[in-house]
Amino acid sequence: PYSDLDDPSSLLQIGLSIRDYGIVRIKDTPVIPGTVANIAQHFGVVHRNNYGEVFDVKSDAYMALGSNTGQYLGPHTDESYRHSAPGISFFHCLIPSAGGEGASILVDGFNAAERLRNNAPDLFRTLTEVPVFFQRRSLPEEDMHAHRRMITLDIDGDFEGIRFTDRTLPPQDLPDHLMEKTYQAIKAFWRIVNTDDLKVEYPMESGDLHIFDNQRVLHGRTGFDPAQGERHL
Repeated sequence: PYSDLDDPSSLLQIGLSIRDYGIVRIKDTPVIPGTVANIAQHFGVVHRNNYGEVFDVKSDAYMALGSNTGQYLGPHTDESYRHSAPGISFFHCLIPSAGGEGASILVDGFNAAERLRNNAPDLFRTLTEVPVFFQRRSLPEEDMHAHRRMITLDIDGDFEGIRFTDRTLPPQDLPDHLMEKTYQAIKAFWRIVNTDDLKVEYPMESGDLHIFDNQRVLHGRTGFDPAQGERHL
């Protein structure tokens, strides 16, 4: 419940859940624009980028971004094209989709990566070693790109982070001997993160707030019809 944010012991448990499981759902958050930034300050400094501090995902807004359309969005992490991808992200539902459409899709990226390691260790190794090219272009204002590994491990070989945004994967600029295997690895990981048994689908309601580790939890959305009414996160 939203009231837990005022209790230090409950706030600690929220932080531990984000650390250990990657996500927390807060219920009954006030449906007031900008509230999400105030809540985020319980956890750290709000980062400002070219989209500002708070970005409105609205079905009638800037349509060059897939999040503002009604189309299906597969599981992904946000802003892989930045040298430093966002860490803890906050999604606050002000107006849900009409008719229960546009449900949130959540996937534990560490679980998906472990499945790749078990099923195809050679392809898994490729994604931990080869920097993949990500790019976001909406000329003339935006041209952002970075080469980063899709799966990063710590010194003990445990998962540290996932970076996976298929909509910002341009043609890869890799040495010839890495090209085919890297594409095979990307495709294998894509198939896993889109496997139905790894997905949790949850229709966010007004006042719901997801706090999640963007470098672990992949998120997406089922399709919906914007003509049925505004959807606003």
